[in-house]
Amino acid sequence: MRNLKGLLFFVIAVGAAGLPREARARVDYENSVNLQWRAVPKAQKYVVQVQDQKEAPVITEKTAKTSLKVKLKPGHYTFRIRTVDPIGREGPW
Repeated sequence: MRNLKGLLFFVIAVGAAGLPREARARVDYENSVNLQWRAVPKAQKYVVQVQDQKEAPVITEKTAKTSLKVKLKPGHYTFRIRTVDPIGREGPW
């Protein structure tokens, strides 16, 4: 991990079935972060949650894409992703 313009750059790898295996966060320009992950077979949508240092959610969004651009104030953040199947059931974080 390394800091860039006050935001945290990080890469996570998740191995559980039904979860994105790789996810990345990249600072595009000041306060804009592009979150990306690999598609999961049969996932209709994804729920993306960004948390602050105290693990409090600051952003929770659903998307059908495998990326999400978010604006964040300078600080340290983590994000997690879960899948949504074709009938709307959300998987585990």
